[in-house]
Amino acid sequence: MIAFETLVYLDVYKTGSSHVIALLRKVMDERQVAFTRHRDLHFRPRGKFVVATVRNPFDWYVSLWSSGTQGRSLILDYIRKGLGEAEAASLYDRADHRAAFRRWMHLIHDPVRAVKFIEQRYPQSGLAPFMGLYTYRFLRVVTYNRNIFLRRWRIADEAAIAPFLDRRKAYDRILATENLEAGLIGLIEENPGRCRFKPGARAVIEAAARSPRNASERVEADYRDYYDEETRGLVARRDRLFLDRFGYRF
Repeated sequence: MIAFETLVYLDVYKTGSSHVIALLRKVMDERQVAFTRHRDLHFRPRGKFVVATVRNPFDWYVSLWSSGTQGRSLILDYIRKGLGEAEAASLYDRADHRAAFRRWMHLIHDPVRAVKFIEQRYPQSGLAPFMGLYTYRFLRVVTYNRNIFLRRWRIADEAAIAPFLDRRKAYDRILATENLEAGLIGLIEENPGRCRFKPGARAVIEAAARSPRNASERVEADYRDYYDEETRGLVARRDRLFLDRFGYRF
């Protein structure tokens, strides 16, 4: 979470958040007042416009796995700690990337095995049996008071996920990772009196759109190449929120 005087950005994991933060620091004509990565809000910030980012769930998992193959992932650290180096090497094997990714997907979506090593309160929440890791991580950032309310006593089953988001969401606007720069330009043009942007802010964002973005290096560029029917079904079922609410498709 990064906060300026009139704008708050909720930086959801693996949704282009580093890129958005860098751009906001360039274009906001306001003082930065807070910065804590991937932090939720405890209450509605008075007088502030709140923005968050979202990504295609199928692409999100490939990005997370690819970061692990480069040694840059908390999930990799959890697997090393809980399952050992040999298992981690097998699950992040770039030489056999499709098979490795699919084994990894089955592992992190297995509610019995995943809760033994994944941290960040996912095991204690009681949500792992029906909620995918991306949905959990998304809700951790974009809803109020996650450590109190992001639990089974408030989300009884899959059908309760969307109503929970409706009740607890902290954002006013959601930006899609696939069109970040266009979303930021829209934010500037639609909020000229509410948030203060520097002169030339649009030009800065347009220039960034033409520059390469920091991203996880992949063996294959198209996320679809990593999936088979089983792993595709895991995401479609356990992270259905992103298909129903934000219109994402495989």
